[in-house]
Amino acid sequence: MMNVAPDTNSGSPGGNGTDQEERDRLGVFKSGYSALTDRQNALVQTAQQLLSSSMLTGEDRSKLADKRQTIDQSLKELQKLGRELSTDLNPGNLEKTATREFHNIFSGDVTDHRLAYAQFLKTYEYLKRYYLQATRAWQTLRDAFTEAKISENSEIRKQIFSTCLRPAGDLNDSLRIFVDRMARLLNIQSTGLGVYSPEIVYQLSTIFTPNMNEWLRGIFEHMDQSGRIDSAQLGASSLPEVRTRTTVATQVRTLESWRLDASGNAAFNQSSHYFFQYDPRMLDQEREKFADVIYADTHMGADQEFIKSDFILNVSRKATPGASGNVEEEYVQFLHTFFNLVIDISMLNVDIPPADRNVFVYHLGPQSFYNLTIKFLQEVNTGALHRRAAGKRVITKFLPGELIKKTILEWWQTSIMPEVGEAKDDPAYLKRITNSVRQMHSNLSQKAIEEYAKLPEAVKQSKSRQDIFRENMSNWMGATNIIIFRRFLKPKK
Repeated sequence: MMNVAPDTNSGSPGGNGTDQEERDRLGVFKSGYSALTDRQNALVQTAQQLLSSSMLTGEDRSKLADKRQTIDQSLKELQKLGRELSTDLNPGNLEKTATREFHNIFSGDVTDHRLAYAQFLKTYEYLKRYYLQATRAWQTLRDAFTEAKISENSEIRKQIFSTCLRPAGDLNDSLRIFVDRMARLLNIQSTGLGVYSPEIVYQLSTIFTPNMNEWLRGIFEHMDQSGRIDSAQLGASSLPEVRTRTTVATQVRTLESWRLDASGNAAFNQSSHYFFQYDPRMLDQEREKFADVIYADTHMGADQEFIKSDFILNVSRKATPGASGNVEEEYVQFLHTFFNLVIDISMLNVDIPPADRNVFVYHLGPQSFYNLTIKFLQEVNTGALHRRAAGKRVITKFLPGELIKKTILEWWQTSIMPEVGEAKDDPAYLKRITNSVRQMHSNLSQKAIEEYAKLPEAVKQSKSRQDIFRENMSNWMGATNIIIFRRFLKPKK
């Protein structure tokens, strides 16, 4: 029951039975999405309480010994998944995400109805990811208890299965049906594309619509007969064309491939600092520009000559778009070298010893590292891609932000996580790094006070002390250092 994936083909009936039987299984969602995580969290807490209770006999404990780490990690994973889902589905966060990604889905102006579709689509993505991951975690728990070969007469085994595992299986199966009905409303096809319809109200209550399959069939048949696009015939490469039509198809991707979870097993490395993602649709838009790139700034700093604008124009008259080779591959190679420069300078700036290199980068986190990389690129005036635009007559430049994010995500998986190893969960490393950062912050703060003291009295009288510090802080303390301080040091209240 627990390892069945959602059927996302809108042409299939979905759930386990009739429309009425499906709707009967969705009672938990009538109170809102938070009821799902509340129920899951309650089941996890029950399991944890049972495993620490006197019900666990010495014999049971002995048989569970080899599986206990797996069990505890799975329960922690379920708690973490619940926290992530609650954050993702927070109405404020959901609206911001949908607004940010709106133009990856639609062309034209933002309307309330289209924004509701974008929010509904994001909710579907989050719930589908949660279903897959939570189902996997509960299945791991079930397997661990089964393989431990605890007697079927054991009270702890009876309680775990009756009050935790079976209810979790039922809850996840209800979620499977719920996600499947969402997919049908979004008309998610086997290609991974969804179709927007102005006739559908994209909100939770619509999922409980009676005879939903027949109702939706009438809507989408009417759309096809009206000359609109049948998205089942379109692949991801057709997305730019679809965005210009009345019917809007959007790619729904598996979150795991573009979302990084670098959290650990301790409380201090499960915060948002250890999670990261890029937007595949925005990356696709960046890639469309690569064919027009005629030059890339890939020097390592001020010790090399900057490319002058007249030289850029000179090259552009002779260059053939895309003739320089694989722009993305060459840029990624540049980034890997530049990442090491960012790390080396940052460690020197805040006095981190070489032995703590990997754990420093790990705890800095991918989001702060991205911010740091962008700031370094801007400070040394490198990393820009120069391309023809406006009918090939104008040369513009841009930083490929999503490609940088994707490269950081993959680099984190291959070069940071394997190297940091178990040290990521050792609080001594984090404490030592934080102390070094705090000491450097104190030193630079003192220097900033001295710089302020040197200012002419007329300047001090013209503005408040706070405003002067705010305007000059980047120069006095270092813009890249400030990013590190914000990561490791809590602001004073």
